[in-house]
Amino acid sequence: MDQEEPVVIPEQPKTYEEWIAIGKQNAQRNLGVAIESYEQASQLAEDKYESYFLIAQAYRINIGNVHMVRQFLAKALQFVNGRIDRYIKIANEYGWVYHWRPKEIHGWVKELDPNYDHDVPNKYDDYEIILMEYEDEVRLQYATRSIEKFIELSQDKVSDLIKIASKILKENKDSELVDQYFFRALQLQEDKFDVLIKIGDAYYSSKLYEKSLQYYNDARSLRTDIFQLHLNIIRVKLELQQYQEALDYSINLQKPEEKKVYIELGLIFGDYDQTFDQGQQYILKGVDLSQYKWEKQETLQYLIKYCSGTRINKALIQQAIKIDGNDSKLANAYADHMKNWDGTLEEKIDAFSRAIQINPQSEDYYHYLREAYIKLDKIQEGIDFLKGLNNPAIQSHFELGRLLLKNNQVEEAIKYLNLVIGLDKGENSQCKIVSMLHDHKYYAECIQICDEFQQFDQKCQSTYFYKAQSLVCLGKQEEAYPIFQKAQEISYSREVQELIEALKERINQMNRTMIIYQQYIMRTIINRLWFLCHFVHSLFLIYVYSFFA
Repeated sequence: MDQEEPVVIPEQPKTYEEWIAIGKQNAQRNLGVAIESYEQASQLAEDKYESYFLIAQAYRINIGNVHMVRQFLAKALQFVNGRIDRYIKIANEYGWVYHWRPKEIHGWVKELDPNYDHDVPNKYDDYEIILMEYEDEVRLQYATRSIEKFIELSQDKVSDLIKIASKILKENKDSELVDQYFFRALQLQEDKFDVLIKIGDAYYSSKLYEKSLQYYNDARSLRTDIFQLHLNIIRVKLELQQYQEALDYSINLQKPEEKKVYIELGLIFGDYDQTFDQGQQYILKGVDLSQYKWEKQETLQYLIKYCSGTRINKALIQQAIKIDGNDSKLANAYADHMKNWDGTLEEKIDAFSRAIQINPQSEDYYHYLREAYIKLDKIQEGIDFLKGLNNPAIQSHFELGRLLLKNNQVEEAIKYLNLVIGLDKGENSQCKIVSMLHDHKYYAECIQICDEFQQFDQKCQSTYFYKAQSLVCLGKQEEAYPIFQKAQEISYSREVQELIEALKERINQMNRTMIIYQQYIMRTIINRLWFLCHFVHSLFLIYVYSFFA
């Protein structure tokens, strides 16, 4: 606004400046008074720019009324009189209404005044960057002016209209702009088939399945020879829970006898429990159409990787195993499936043992295999399997030791556990071994192993902790106490501290009990000695009496 001198406001304003001053005084606290004052001012001046601009600004500041802001900015624009400073102020207010970026504001001013000297967007790439900024803020739907500039400068207006509409659709499914831009894209394209499919894809991505199906059907009315379109229609019907219609559509569809066709159908139907059986039939049909063993194996591995249905994974993996049971990726996929989903214990053992045999150095499945053998009560079978492995991983010796302990073969278990330490003297291995011996209640063996470990590593807290625990379990609390303290010195632990305090109290209680017991024994001995002396004295008196009698 123009520079102005401070105005003294009289009780009865009469001039333009006085009414403007009253409006500014009330602009942020009383909207009605401010607007009435500005309107009074506008009636007293030929140049109504300032009063109209201030009314627009008051509506924005007080209630954010976009309609009224636009209305009075448009009136103010009629009184700019070529002044660039007024253009910029109006442009900034429009920037609030339309969420413009600074470059867009300058561009608008440049359009009004070609002599305006500022960095303004004038290329396709400029507007693409501006629209990306709006998209990052999930406000693309507000960038209508820049969108129009972007489309105007575009060399592929159809693709850009679809792209913009699709992005706005993700922000606001109810935006009227989406239908407008899609409609314009259709009007610009003579061959509407591809455009209809792209619009259907956009609605499908936004989960507006009924609209998606509408555009896919419109595309099908133009051409029926594109198989991907039929797959899209089936997908939409399944999302709409029209399961039987989707199945009927696929069955009546003229399908080329190609593996890819049946595999894609199987993938689609296999994701739904209601159509799983048909999906599996399609997939296995695709496998049958594969001409070579490597081709079947490749196909099944692809499906194993990308199928999301749990049952379909299992069925396909087992089918693939029949084709090639020695493939490491396939074996790992089977084992991973058995880790994550329910299966019989026999199936789990088959999956884990297969993966381990192919790659004994992988440590991923030994734990699961050992658990399956224990649950199936086939511990000796598990022991024999692990013993028969060539060059197994360290984890194999550890799990074999656990099975041997479970089978009460303690000496042999310790032999394999020592193999673990021979290969890995790390604290983690020590902890796993001593905790395992303690948990299986082999306390003496646990103490012995702890002593052996402490010969080469005196900084491992676990060996001191489990040795002390084992001593407590053997009733040797006083021996355990200093060892617990040693564990605590290596690394402070609240759990260990609580055990130390409890053990200390227990030892003190035992000492008090022992003192009481010893006092009891002493009193008992003294009493018995007194009784014996008294008895001997009585016998002596009897003897003396009988002698003199």
